[in-house]
Order: sequence, then C-alpha cells, then structure tokens
Amino acid sequence: MMLKSVGIYSLSNASSALKEKFEKFILALISDAAGYIEANEYSIHNASTLWSGAVENCQRNGSVLAVLDSQHKIDQLTSSFLSQGNNRKNKYWIGLRYNGSTEHYVWSSGVLADKVSVTNSICGKHQTPLNQKDWCYLVKESPSVCFEKRECNKSHRYGYICQPVTDRVSPTTSSSPAPTVQSVDLKVDQNPLSKFSSVMSSLNPKDPFSLKLATNAFKGFAESLKSEHDKREKKINLIYSTQIVEEFAFKYGSFNLNATKSEERTENEHIVLQVSLVPRGYHRSFTFTGAVDLDEVARITLPSYLFQTNDTIAVNTLYRDLHEFLDNLGSREDKIHSMILGSDVGPSKQKIFRENVTIVFRTLEEKFSEGHKEALSYMTYIGVGISLLGETVTFIAYLLVLCSSHEQQSHVHINLVATLAVAQSIFLAGINATQNQVLCITVAAMIHYFYLSSFCWMLIEGVMLYLLIIEVYNTELKLRLCYLFSLGCPGLIVGGTLIFASLNEPGINQYITKKWCWLSTENYYIWSFAGPVVVISFVNIVVFCIVVKEMVNMTSIQSNKFSRVKTTVKACIVLFPLLGVTWLFGLLSMINSSVASQYIFTLLNSLQGLMIFIFHCARNSEVKLVWSSKLKRMKKRACRFIRIRIHSQTNTCGENNSDKNKPSEVELARRKSKIAPVEG
Repeated sequence: MMLKSVGIYSLSNASSALKEKFEKFILALISDAAGYIEANEYSIHNASTLWSGAVENCQRNGSVLAVLDSQHKIDQLTSSFLSQGNNRKNKYWIGLRYNGSTEHYVWSSGVLADKVSVTNSICGKHQTPLNQKDWCYLVKESPSVCFEKRECNKSHRYGYICQPVTDRVSPTTSSSPAPTVQSVDLKVDQNPLSKFSSVMSSLNPKDPFSLKLATNAFKGFAESLKSEHDKREKKINLIYSTQIVEEFAFKYGSFNLNATKSEERTENEHIVLQVSLVPRGYHRSFTFTGAVDLDEVARITLPSYLFQTNDTIAVNTLYRDLHEFLDNLGSREDKIHSMILGSDVGPSKQKIFRENVTIVFRTLEEKFSEGHKEALSYMTYIGVGISLLGETVTFIAYLLVLCSSHEQQSHVHINLVATLAVAQSIFLAGINATQNQVLCITVAAMIHYFYLSSFCWMLIEGVMLYLLIIEVYNTELKLRLCYLFSLGCPGLIVGGTLIFASLNEPGINQYITKKWCWLSTENYYIWSFAGPVVVISFVNIVVFCIVVKEMVNMTSIQSNKFSRVKTTVKACIVLFPLLGVTWLFGLLSMINSSVASQYIFTLLNSLQGLMIFIFHCARNSEVKLVWSSKLKRMKKRACRFIRIRIHSQTNTCGENNSDKNKPSEVELARRKSKIAPVEG
C-alpha cells in the first residue's frame, strides 16, 4: 500500500531494525489521521457511507471493495479484527451484491460468487428469502465473521473494507466459468492512468454489471485527474484511457448482448457509454446521441452498408470532460473546446468508407456566470409579477367596457390578458416543482396550454386588425369560432404531445426537463410550442407591416420624414406586445444563446402584460371614456343622494336636462373613423 511504501523509501539508508520501528510508528500515526486501519491485505475504513459510495471510494484508491470469496480470506479478516481490537458491534460493507432480476451473486471484482458458499457465510438471522430484490452485503464479527444483507436502494450507511488489486489470481468458487483476473500491484509512483488500467483489467466482461462498474472506474479516473491537473510535469496518455474503455466494451458486448437485449447504455457526469448489437442486414443508418442534462451536445451517424455482412457490435462513447485536461497535461498549446466522441465497430471494417459518416457537435455557447443567472431570475420574477398586475387591471377595465358594449375587440383583449395571466401565474407557482414528477408534468402541460391559447388570441388580434385596415366593409369574426380555435387547438397540440411522449421510451417523463417543469429539448418536444409560436408570429409580422404601411400613408403628404419615422416607431411599440412579436427574441436566444439575447428576451416577455396595459388600456380612448362616463354617473348619483338628504332644490351638480338627449362621449368616439392615429 502507498503509506507503507512511503515509509520504506524515506528510510532507505537507516538500519533495518530502526527502520521497522519507525515505519510502524509513522503508519500508526498516519492511519489514525486518515481514519482507517491497515490490516494485512485489507484497509478497514470507519467512515460511514452507502454501498455504492464504498465501491467508488475503493476504486479511487486503486482498490476494490473486499472480495471474501474463500474461507481462508474470511478467517484472515477475522484474525485482523481480533488483532486490531475492533468493536464487535461494528459492521463494514464488502464487495458482494445480489441481483434480484438475474438471481445471482457477484463480487465487486466482476467475478460471480458461488451461491452455496455465500449462503453458508450468512449470519443465522439473515437467512431469509431474497424476494427478487437487490441486496448489498456487509460483514459483522460475531465472534467469527459472517455476512448480513441490506437493501441496496435504502439509505444504509456503514464503514467499508477495501482490498488492494494484486498480481495474484483470486481463487473463485463460482460454478460459472470466468476469466482470470489480471492486475498488478499499485505502487506509490503510479499515475491515475495506471491505476485505472489496473481496475479495468480486474473486471469480468461476462458479468452483466461490469459495464456499470467500468463507467464508475472511469469516473474515479476522471476525478483523480483533477488533482493532477496543475502538475504539468506529469504526462499522461489520456487517449489510451479511451482505448481501455472501448476494448472492454467490445468484450462486454460479445458476452452480454443478443437479439433480446441488443443495446445497453450507462452514463455518469464524466462519460456516456453505449454498446449496441446491430443485426446483419440492418438497412437504416445507425445514430448515437450524447446529451448533457437532456440537451444534445454530440451525434454521430454510421451508414447502413457497414452492417450488411455480419452482426456488428458498435461501441459509442462521449467523454464529457476529458478534453478539459488535454490542454494542461499534454504538450499542446491549443486548447480543445469540444467534448471527445468515440465510435468503433467490430468486426473491424478494413476498407475505405463509401459513404459519409456524419458527426455533429453543438456549437460553443457563452457560459453564464452565477451572477447573470441570478440577475435573470430576479428579472423574470419581478417582471412577471408586474406583468400580472397590469393584466389584472386590464382585465377589470375591459370587463367594464364589455358591460357597456359587446364589441368583439373587447372580448379578444379580455381573453388574451386572461390566458397570459393564468400561464404566468402557473409559471411563478410551479416552474420549480421538479420533486413531484406528476405535478411537474401537470404544471408544464398547463403552462404549455395557456401560452398556446394566448398566442391563438394574439393571432385573432392580428386578423381583426387586418380586417379593420384592409376591408372596406365592417367584416367581423364569429366569436364562437374564435373561442373554438383559441381553446381547442392548444388542447389538441398539448394532448397530442403528451400521448406521443407516453407511447415512446422512456415514457411521459421525457416531456419535461430535469431542471424545471417545462418542455424538454430532447426529442424536440419544445417545438410543439415553438412551432405554433413561429407560425403565429410570422402571420402577425405580415399584418404589422401592412398596418404600418397604411398608417404611414395616412399621414399628411406635407409631413416630413421624421414624422413618418415617428409614426412607425410608435406603431412598433404599441403593436409588438399585442401581436406577440416580442417572443421572436426567444427563438433568437435559442439559436444564439448569448448573455445579451437572454437579457433582451427576459425583459421584453416578462413585461408583456404591463405593455399591453399601458398601450391598450391606460392610453386607450374608449377605455378612458367609459371610465370617465362611469365616474360621472357615480358622481351624479352621489349628488342626487346628497340633495335628497338635505332637501335641497339647487342643482349643485350642474345637471342639464338638455344633455340627456345628446349622444354620449363613448358613442361619439365610436362614430369616428375606424382608424385613429397612435396617440403621442
């Protein structure tokens, strides 16, 4: 072990007896500080952790979780416990696991364990049915060592025992044939690549769990590279590590894949590894996709003619962060920004490819600092809150207008702000409800529905504006059809998307992202929202251009160029929020996800409701006249009430009976020309 080697190297010139005493003293001192006890072949760690955590911790040190596959090893561990004076109540994880689906035991080294031998080593009270569950095992001294089982998916935490990888062949009592475990002693001067190679060579490719163990081993290798990242003098052939992974994956595929199970994929934060068995005569291109947080970052497509002569094993690997170490540990001056994508097929095709192999990487994105993320979050919540307030006031104001006159435009305005307000309210309340999967899908579907409904009302706003400007006669839309379109079409789109997601692997959960309750970009579900938005925005832009042209033509011929530009700018400011044109900045931010585009999109769309209130409620002539008329009537009623109370004969409120037969200001406003200039 490493600590022992340090003692030997540092005292190479001392006398043998003095060296031995000093070495024991140093080892005892360091062992106490490190929190574990050196015990012959085993290192006993007292720090509590899960079984999976124990496996990873041992792998980081170039070891495996203890393999007690013979009575000799069990007796040896018992002697170690006695010599160290361990508490008999202590329990430690070992590298034994029972798989409920395959109904067999396997050691952490990848070797299958003999069921009879394991059963004879289990403590008496734990001789209970396995019930097709996954069990992880630990050892307990009672007074001799025996095994206890715990459910692997429970939060059981114990110490653990690691065993160094040696050049000795570990005897196996498995009834199944297994290849010899080839490995080497780990020396103090070994680099992370040597340790990784040793662990990988100890895995048995016949074991159905070994592919997962291989990716865990690579995870330990990648994390150990971080500690070497600043040691530029240490040269590590990182590409060789990819060859080790891919060679093992080929062996695994040849033993474990068949017509029933033709593909296996495993991944962690450092690597995505997929092994596929492609049958002979496969007539479609074969595609491997690598993703980070469900966002596709790389894709490779192999032509179909590669699979025409033989069954083919395809190994595809995405190394998510290996490129980050190439610039520092190698001799290159250029920095590699893209992830490393590996693809290989076997049997090897010793010929030139007749067709192209397509490799796609996501373009580099500008990374957001935590400060930018926090600022965008505050802008979103504050802006949406202000927008909700504006939408609420607009809704109430137009309700009053609707009571005075049942105009189509008032109906459309009310429904537009109502659907926007509901969508934004659900967004604020549930966008982060990712803990409950059912609730999160429900929130995403409701946001999806109400935003699509609001865009349908925006489209109707555009159509009505077009009819108002272009049509000579008073052409009106049927409100019943407007409601059917704006409430029915979003339901069909959302329902169809949910059904499609539920019918495809891995199920309806792929409808949403892992980060928040919104549509996933994986499998392009986001386009069930973005597609309708693009179409509606395009139609409304055409309407907007026609409106601006008509408004400019309506200005006086004597008007100068500045007046025409002023009219155009005012039209943009007034009509953009109503027609939803500001959402195009969201599509631009998807294409170019820069910090500036994200700020523009967040600012404009979080304040859409406020802009609708300002330009189409607070500055709307009809709304102001209706409210003015309402206030006058309230004032007159109050005056009449006061006159009755004081028995006054004086017309203190200045009523004029001759005004009763005159048309109201609202009616006069409606008799004016259909197109009013934009108010300054």
